[in-house]
Amino acid sequence: MTLTPTTSTRTSTRTSTRASTVPAPPPRGDAAALLDVRGLSVAFPTDDGVVTAVDRADLLIRPHQVHCLVGESGSGKSQTARAVLGLLDPPGRVSAGQALFRQADGQVIDLTTLRPRGRSLRHIRGGEIGMVFQEPARSLSPMHTVGAQIAEAMRLHRGLDRRQAWEAAVEALQEVRIPRPELRAKSYPFELSGGMRQRAMLAIALAGRPRLLIADEPTTALDVTTQAQILRLLRRIQEEREMAVLFITHDLGVVADIADEVSVMRRGRVVESRDVYELFAEPEHPYTRMLLQATPTPRPGPISERSAVPAGAPGPATLLQVRGLTRRFRLRSGLFGMGRTELQAVDDVDLQLRQGETLALVGESGCGKSTLAKCLLRVEQPTSGSITESLHGTPDGAPDRTPRARPGGLDVATAPESALGDYRRRVRMVFQDPFASLNPRMTVRDILAEPLRHAGPVAQEKLVELLELVGLEACHLDRYPHAFSGGQRQRIGIARAIATDPQVVVADEAVSALDVSVRAQILDLLARLQDERGLSYLFISHDMSTVEHLADRVAVMYLGSLVELAPAAQLFSRPAHPYTETLLSAVPVADPVRQRSREHLPIPGELPDPTQRPTGCPFRTRCRWAEDICAEEAPAMTEVSPGQSAACHFAGEITLRGLAD
Repeated sequence: MTLTPTTSTRTSTRTSTRASTVPAPPPRGDAAALLDVRGLSVAFPTDDGVVTAVDRADLLIRPHQVHCLVGESGSGKSQTARAVLGLLDPPGRVSAGQALFRQADGQVIDLTTLRPRGRSLRHIRGGEIGMVFQEPARSLSPMHTVGAQIAEAMRLHRGLDRRQAWEAAVEALQEVRIPRPELRAKSYPFELSGGMRQRAMLAIALAGRPRLLIADEPTTALDVTTQAQILRLLRRIQEEREMAVLFITHDLGVVADIADEVSVMRRGRVVESRDVYELFAEPEHPYTRMLLQATPTPRPGPISERSAVPAGAPGPATLLQVRGLTRRFRLRSGLFGMGRTELQAVDDVDLQLRQGETLALVGESGCGKSTLAKCLLRVEQPTSGSITESLHGTPDGAPDRTPRARPGGLDVATAPESALGDYRRRVRMVFQDPFASLNPRMTVRDILAEPLRHAGPVAQEKLVELLELVGLEACHLDRYPHAFSGGQRQRIGIARAIATDPQVVVADEAVSALDVSVRAQILDLLARLQDERGLSYLFISHDMSTVEHLADRVAVMYLGSLVELAPAAQLFSRPAHPYTETLLSAVPVADPVRQRSREHLPIPGELPDPTQRPTGCPFRTRCRWAEDICAEEAPAMTEVSPGQSAACHFAGEITLRGLAD
């Protein structure tokens, strides 16, 4: 068979009563600056003294270019952008330096001398300089429709009347590729997906037709396919409007994808500014080299088989066997909640987790990954199906890790709560947000001791041992979570998870909120603990580069269904399902030469509403290979090669590209 694809603002304390127009600064390099930040310092007075968030930073943004500002959390990236726009939170203030902006009429103005709430800066902010923030859910008003918020920006910066502004708002939603813009304009932010909300924020930022757009971590909270869509959209609009972009990020894969020039910040200072190709090829500063070395980069060429079992060796024991797992939710809808809608979050999933392996679970946000994990932990009660465990323990509760199955096993899906105590000590979880998952009113001592109290008093030596295992010290026991960095808090979360000496750890996006260097440290820690303690991991992530380096096998979910399951080497080199191919195509590679020479497969549209699943194959509405049979019949999981299965009618018949292609 031959197939062909189908086609709110707070004020700074440094203010002036009028704008300060200064002579045009001399150009740096081959083009006059649009924004020239010189010696900028931002200070925050505190009870313990003055904290310098930005320290004599220099930054040059040229017209019509994308300039990426990179660095770890706390390096001063966002404070630099906020200082330029007069958005510093009190008591922050610009203590030194200039931010020279070349206006449309050619005049150059020092933005740091303008009153944050004055007319001059309000005209520039939104009119000539737009800004997109990291979390659109916090930036958009929940009380107003998306169209109303865009229309307000149109009236303020373009002088349109209400009718004209509304029509322009609908056009703006269409420009940022939101489907059915007339309908979505009447929607409230909570009715939109994360990707749509970020597109709406972009529409607001572009409403005044700015010459410079500042985007502060706009894709950090998005999954890989949505991130790729936003980056393509931003680059297209930037080129069409001949606009400059200051893009703030800590993801060097994103930098390699869109940047023309790059500045690297560390501890408030810009330590290196280079052309993107030069910086990746020959980084000059040690900090830049460290960031590049800590960034997981998909390996070119064939990927070696990590998980292969030597010939003649016994296969690893199965610890968890999932069969036909389904989780449905009944939602209220309509007037007074009288209507009922069924959402199938997990749909007939078969899966097994083996002893000592890392099984990665990947897919877009909303595909059911976290719900599946909650079912495994029995935080959620499965609607149907079974979860058979083959975990063992000696009478005193210490684990017996010999690879044998317990006859019968416990069906976790249907077992009463009273029978799950031992299971929950052997299957533990590390959460995505290391701060929200730790009780702020408990010391580290109490946090670590809590899961152990079922066995009686907890010895100090046990708690110290746990801290040392994750790279912390005994002196940290009596501190509270707020006293630690994000990476240290995640180490505490890992220590709590392994306190009961589990056999299985479920890591739900456990490194997605961390900086690149801290992420590398946590991944090294997880790998070391696995080697030392024989742990099995269910690693939930949307970061495919991290998955490639960490996983033995990969399970791919789409709209609640498992669509591919394979050893990592096979999946990354030759995927069998079209959805997996699009996920791999969307992975940004931290190498501008490789990234820009790759062929990217756009995935059209948004993830369908789970309450209105497509008939037949759930991926058919976005699949370039879809044919009539895909709408008529749901494909079953079929083995296409040893250990690799895919739920596609044409699995094995179509040739799909891997990450190295």
